[in-house]
Amino acid sequence: ERFEEYWPPNVQVIGKDIMRFHAIYWPAMLMAADLPLPEHLLVHGFITVADTKISKSLGNVITPKDLVDRFELPNVDPIRYYFLATTPFGQDGSYTDDDFKAKVNADLANNLGNLLNRTLNMTKKYFDGAVPSFSKDYQGLIDISELNPIREHYDNYRFSEAMQSIMGFVDRANKYINEKEPWTLHKEEKLEQLGDVIYAILDSLRQVAILLYPVCPSLTKDLWAQLGFDMDLDQADWRWINGMLTPVGQHTRLGEPVLPRLESEIVGTGGKKK
Repeated sequence: ERFEEYWPPNVQVIGKDIMRFHAIYWPAMLMAADLPLPEHLLVHGFITVADTKISKSLGNVITPKDLVDRFELPNVDPIRYYFLATTPFGQDGSYTDDDFKAKVNADLANNLGNLLNRTLNMTKKYFDGAVPSFSKDYQGLIDISELNPIREHYDNYRFSEAMQSIMGFVDRANKYINEKEPWTLHKEEKLEQLGDVIYAILDSLRQVAILLYPVCPSLTKDLWAQLGFDMDLDQADWRWINGMLTPVGQHTRLGEPVLPRLESEIVGTGGKKK
């Protein structure tokens, strides 16, 4: 019964060095035993350290736990994000501490983290922390037509392209704040326009949280809660992205940064803190 529960897999994930065995010999053995074959074979590349093969003899082996400890990470989300964002699936990727720190700080801590923090602060300052209403002229920042390509990227294991598109939405929201200048709208008492701007950013953060959840579940659950949602993000599907809106009047919960900047100083790629 347990065998039937787990076999056949819809996707079998292997390294490229054993592709011949799993693409030729293993299927032949399964067919000889009259057992069903895996539906898909997903072959990943290798990770190198500074373009050097990882080897115990070279002393450059890294593990997720090493990186969590070295950078004092709250969870493994930044590690998963880094490798999926920087390495097209199936190709080899190269890791360095400097690249990891720069990518995580730029995308997750600075771009996404600062967007959430500044938006929730403005929501608190201008609307007592409640999601504002929007006018009949309201337009969201993310068009439904832009979401289908991301779904296709996920379905076809093009994770780096999915991450690039999602972070493009975050870039857009940050630029939108600078262009619309909510602080000026508040000063000029243009409250209807102000509500549209703040609502647009909050709702784009809702969509980003759902889109990024498969890669950064811990980070996005924190973001989701700060947006004021009580629904379990584990249950989210594509209908949550384009079939719902952030409820007007929902109270946001400004908290700690979803990911503090990585500030650890490192000696060498496999080194220790200074």
